[in-house]
Amino acid sequence: MRKIVAFMLAIVMLFSSVGIGNYVSFADGTSYEYNNNDYITLDDGSRKYYNKTLSKDQNFAVYGCPNDVTEHMNIKNVISDKNEYRYLGFNKQKEVITNNRFPEPIHK
Repeated sequence: MRKIVAFMLAIVMLFSSVGIGNYVSFADGTSYEYNNNDYITLDDGSRKYYNKTLSKDQNFAVYGCPNDVTEHMNIKNVISDKNEYRYLGFNKQKEVITNNRFPEPIHK
């Protein structure tokens, strides 16, 4: 019995120290999974973690989330009628990523 308890504790400690990832939810109902071991550091010193959810959805690496663009870049990040943000987050070079699914305005 002691061996089983020791084994279970070792497993728990291993997974808690690895930093597999976590989920963050926002007031607008969106939820993202992050990798705690992969991040970029912006010029203001804030860390933006690899966003597994958006990266899988967009097929390229995204760090942070749409809310981070608004907070750290002073860019108004509007949402289209199809719930698409204009900006998704940041790339590895710390540049803002534009959402290619965001509809462009129609000029008359």
